[in-house]
Amino acid sequence: MSNSEGGKIADALLSDLNAGSFSKTFTCAVKYGLRMKLEDADTLHVDVAPAGVVSERHDRGAITWKSAIDIGVRYRFGTTERDGTTGEITTAAVDAYRYLLQEIVTWCYANPRLSTYTSAVLSDDVAIRADVIPKHFDEWNQFTAIARVIYQTDTEMHP
Repeated sequence: MSNSEGGKIADALLSDLNAGSFSKTFTCAVKYGLRMKLEDADTLHVDVAPAGVVSERHDRGAITWKSAIDIGVRYRFGTTERDGTTGEITTAAVDAYRYLLQEIVTWCYANPRLSTYTSAVLSDDVAIRADVIPKHFDEWNQFTAIARVIYQTDTEMHP
């Protein structure tokens, strides 16, 4: 279990996403310093990564934290998702992972409080930071998308 606000939120978000129901099955993991390129094909990776924090004094005894968390969705296409004639990855295969990203974003809005860390509240709009990164798609045959969520928490100041 993490001690930092960003780490606590990442752990709680991981737990909630793993318990969610989505069109693709995945087990989420917390990662720092994501390596974008996947070595394994046909395996879906959904990662949550603390991406920064901003603090401000809330009042004399509290600090408000806004913790950014990136949710990465990565999948390296194998041979089964390719058009038999052209060899290109099918649009339907790509769209299935774009839809998963949409489901995750929708889930974040529908669940603004995390069930295992209820003091964390989604505080900003979810930002789609990447959706089908061309270099990853063209060079690695990989779908990569990133959504950034920002959760707010308040903690007491301790001397």
